[in-house]
Amino acid sequence: MKIFKLTILSLAVFVLAAITYSCSKQEQTKPTTTEISQSDADILMENKIRAFKSKMEFLRENPSYKSGESMSVDSAVWYMEAASNYTYSHASNTYNELVVDSININVPTHNGQIQLNDMLTAYDEMINDISESYYAIPNEEKYLVVNDVSFIAEESGIVTLGIIAGFGIDEISGTNGLFGHEWWFGHELGDCDFNNPGTDAAEQIEDKILLRKGTPSGDIRYSNVETFSIQADGYLNTEDLIPYDNMYDYLMFYMWDPYNGTMPNVHYCVSVEEMNFYLLAAEYILSHDQPQFVRPPGKTLITIDMRGDGFYPLEGTLAMHYAIVTYGIPFICIDPPDNL
Repeated sequence: MKIFKLTILSLAVFVLAAITYSCSKQEQTKPTTTEISQSDADILMENKIRAFKSKMEFLRENPSYKSGESMSVDSAVWYMEAASNYTYSHASNTYNELVVDSININVPTHNGQIQLNDMLTAYDEMINDISESYYAIPNEEKYLVVNDVSFIAEESGIVTLGIIAGFGIDEISGTNGLFGHEWWFGHELGDCDFNNPGTDAAEQIEDKILLRKGTPSGDIRYSNVETFSIQADGYLNTEDLIPYDNMYDYLMFYMWDPYNGTMPNVHYCVSVEEMNFYLLAAEYILSHDQPQFVRPPGKTLITIDMRGDGFYPLEGTLAMHYAIVTYGIPFICIDPPDNL
């Protein structure tokens, strides 16, 4: 469990003051844009990936050629991830919803090294699988946001790599301002009157985070991508004035409803004040470094998929928000991305 201090009084005051102000800002339907230009490091990164892609293309055109070149598993993971994002990621685009798919790929190794020819086979298999996932999405507006490649296991000369691809779908909607409406905690049941099904408090908070985090201009790609999950009970609010009373106990929504009726403030409807508290608290922990907070040092939040779900142990019902978050190191490219 991550325990840290966040001044609940100052956060609550800000939320209450900002709710009224946000109503006058409803015209802000686009995320902020930050102007950036390509640095020397970006140029070196782009040239490094281009050189790797040139080797891959030569092997495709000469399938009988055995280069004899190899690289470590860690290097192979890095190049497969960086090359796929460089070629196909539309990370600068905005989107309304994230669709995530995952696959595993097996690659042969020789004395801890992956041959370049085997790596080409694995890379093309990965891109084919990602393309199948992409075309299986029925929405007309869609694109790859980010691809995360990671080492899973190695056994008997076979390395298993995990692929997590995130696709953005549909045009972004909503406003940058704070919430003025209450929502059901999860299960895509809509608001507290069960209107607007297909969304819920968790997804509404996710949408705001993506809108408010800003989108750099230019063609952004990511390397050293990292995807992991977080959940509400990992981030205790130590400044809560009345601990463990089902109100602001954690910095993401968390509510315990025991069958014996001993807990106060049992509620599945997340009020306007709570919605804004959890939005601001989530933004805070997402933008501050591990181990106390969420962000891996030196990396930038790429995307988040937040969900609200109910868990049912023998003693009662636990209603909680959790999220899958993806971070990476951004770099600027000259070449625009291709389509899958």
